[in-house]
Amino acid sequence: MAATGVRSSCDSELNTVLYSFSDSAMTIDNAVDKYRHALNAGDPFDCVIIDLTIPGTDGARECLHRLKALDGKITAVVSSGYGNDPVMTEYWNFGFVDSLKKPYMIEVLGKVLFKAVNRQAGENPVT
Repeated sequence: MAATGVRSSCDSELNTVLYSFSDSAMTIDNAVDKYRHALNAGDPFDCVIIDLTIPGTDGARECLHRLKALDGKITAVVSSGYGNDPVMTEYWNFGFVDSLKKPYMIEVLGKVLFKAVNRQAGENPVT
């Protein structure tokens, strides 16, 4: 399934489960711009899900580093089909609150998001 189809499917499923999917980005620059805009509008994202691999970049680590420069309190989940990658297995060492191994069931996504957005300030990792 193309990336756009995955995002559309995820959007629909999240809205059905309990979360509102508000935006997506195809590049790190686009993600940073959208996150900055949401912060400046006083409506920051509760949680972001970042794919481990982002073509032409250092991927999720680079993206999270740039987002943390805007908001040190960001809540981020890393997602990938590469479940054995250190960023996935030791996500807390890289600043993420949880990881989602693809493919995942919508119930798993809902559970991870619930734990991520309801964690206590400063609590890391999500367990």
